[in-house]
Amino acid sequence: MISKQSLLYTFLQIMRCFFTCIFKLLLFAMPLLALDMPSFISIQHKDGILIRESVSQSSDPIGTAHYLYAYPVVDAKVTYVKVMLPDNKIGWVYVAGKTTPFKIQGQSFTSVAAYDIPVKHAQAPYDVLGVIKPQQKVPIIDRWYGRLKIRTPDQKEGWIFNGPYHSAWTSYIRNADYHHHYFADFSSPSVISNMSISSTLASYFQPQSCLRLMMPNESEVSVTFSLPKVPRRAILLLNHLAASLEDGTSYSPVSIKVNGQLVASELSPSGRTYHTDILHISKWLNTGDNTIELSLSDAKTHYFIKSISMRVQYD
Repeated sequence: MISKQSLLYTFLQIMRCFFTCIFKLLLFAMPLLALDMPSFISIQHKDGILIRESVSQSSDPIGTAHYLYAYPVVDAKVTYVKVMLPDNKIGWVYVAGKTTPFKIQGQSFTSVAAYDIPVKHAQAPYDVLGVIKPQQKVPIIDRWYGRLKIRTPDQKEGWIFNGPYHSAWTSYIRNADYHHHYFADFSSPSVISNMSISSTLASYFQPQSCLRLMMPNESEVSVTFSLPKVPRRAILLLNHLAASLEDGTSYSPVSIKVNGQLVASELSPSGRTYHTDILHISKWLNTGDNTIELSLSDAKTHYFIKSISMRVQYD
């Protein structure tokens, strides 16, 4: 006679197999949209990301993708795929090497190597959790695009590093229609911007690749841009640095006005390294033309600024 424990064990095994099959069917039925490259991304790396001429990390830089900016993606390169092994373990496989000992067809990964292909855990310390045997076929459940080709507002196209699969340098934007970005990049003599810029007693400073404000209570820079309506949220980002004297003293406070209204005063950046200060300014913005003024206050040292940028969101 079969015991109740044996019947229960058999029932649990049947249910386990049933739900495993259902899970696998759902994976294969998963729409490819979830695996496709993103249409728009927002930069989450606080130092920005270099834009390079080609997909190679050794190619020449042609610009910078700025922190919190959104960019359209025009091409992408898969560097890892997430797969499910026969024992239901899920992990990542590197697919961007010089050799390709595998075939990827739709949502299937097939090894054509004469050796085991390692599959790494998705969580730290990212150890190998299993292998794909020669000629073995496993389902793909996700892709990681480690290189993205983006288009900048001035219509340049180049490649950025997207970070590793476990620590992304960007985030995907599903609906980019509600995100607008305005910027002024002072890191080269020819300023790149989609805003109108004017300055007084400020000039490009080659040693720091930045705009330098030199005269206390006189030097200033302003940017003007137009908005279709008042945004729900607006963030102003200043990537700047206070120059240091030989004794280490650094004091370069600035004041910020938005449409003539004082938003910040005596804002003094670090004297050690460039960093980004973030100000929320939506309450001072108007429909139509807007102007942001940055003025050097009673400074003891010169003030360096690499970029002024603003991100607005309407809904």
